[in-house]
Amino acid sequence: METASSSGGYAVATDMSDYTEGMAVSFCLTDATGTPLTMAGTHPWQITDASGTPVFTPAAGTLDENASSTTFFADMWDGSTTDASSSPVAAGGYRVVFPGLAGSPFASFTIAAAGGTGTTTATSTGSGTGTTTPPSDLDNLVAQLQSLANTYPSFAGVLQGLINELLGPGSTTTGSGSPQEAAMIDQNGGTFSAGGSIDFGGHNFGHEEQVSVMLDGQQVASAHADGGGNFSTGSLSLPTTPGTYTYTFTGAAAGDSASATITVE
Repeated sequence: METASSSGGYAVATDMSDYTEGMAVSFCLTDATGTPLTMAGTHPWQITDASGTPVFTPAAGTLDENASSTTFFADMWDGSTTDASSSPVAAGGYRVVFPGLAGSPFASFTIAAAGGTGTTTATSTGSGTGTTTPPSDLDNLVAQLQSLANTYPSFAGVLQGLINELLGPGSTTTGSGSPQEAAMIDQNGGTFSAGGSIDFGGHNFGHEEQVSVMLDGQQVASAHADGGGNFSTGSLSLPTTPGTYTYTFTGAAAGDSASATITVE
């Protein structure tokens, strides 16, 4: 992942430095100074070519991926020339720019023709003339987003969702930004007494997210995962009829899912 910083403390990152025509570009803006960014109801960015000429300016509208008064902003560009068109831009060098912020912070990237290969481009700093920084890998951005999630727990679900999107379906991360083990339930495979109670314990779910507990298509409970992705359901009543039952646990924000099959006798 490539990152860029301006003297004002802003950092812009894209999920790759090199793309192919038609690929979507995911990006994130953070403010290291901790000053809240109020951007709800508008898209404060644009795509320019290497010379700074705008090639795409998104239509205004309520943002689904950014909350008001936070120190981060995430969005995505589908590579098209207009909101109403799916026609991709030509191959070349581009920037995602935030012109309304001090120093107009930006990140640079390249788009190669379909079937071709791109040229690796270092990401530029976000001031008018800017310098360049060496390319880094995806783990750098994931670690940065994870740090934000740890600093601002109320937005951890949104950030975790972005991290999972960058890493691919089913992925979650540890605090260091590297992939962690899949979500799991402690009681999976256990045997319990009919009509008794059970306290399910889960691990590796999204940070500070709600987890629904389902049995036979019906929600029977919910739990709240802590900052480490762990939770306890508290005491739940077990079925009175002996048999095998499978409980499914699904995170509301990050989409993590795990099941526990238990025997009741």
